[in-house]
Amino acid sequence: LAHCDLRMDNVMFDEGDRCAFIDWQLVRRAPAAWDVAYFICGALHSDQDAACVERILRRYHAALSVPDYSFDDLQRDYQRALLLHVANLASAGDGEIDFGNERGSTMMVTWMQRLAARAAEVGLPRDIG
Repeated sequence: LAHCDLRMDNVMFDEGDRCAFIDWQLVRRAPAAWDVAYFICGALHSDQDAACVERILRRYHAALSVPDYSFDDLQRDYQRALLLHVANLASAGDGEIDFGNERGSTMMVTWMQRLAARAAEVGLPRDIG
């Protein structure tokens, strides 16, 4: 299951090393890389380099500990998820979605900038919206 809105606003931390995810209204079946790509695009500033993303992906892959899922498989799924996120978020900029307030609009612009940076790392055009 994928959360499908995995961003810092939807993660709560305790005083230890535990966290909880909230706001499960968009949950659906999807590759795990969907949430990883979504989280990376939302959490990493656009000036972070590809090496930072690779470190995150490697750490995530090691934590998965799934024998038949190679790091190359994760990278491929991450890149596919980025393509889908480009398609999903690009349509949000057509003026038909109400972002609620200035915070929502600012969040969407920031998200698009960060997604563009991640997409450029995998060979997609940087100007995606």
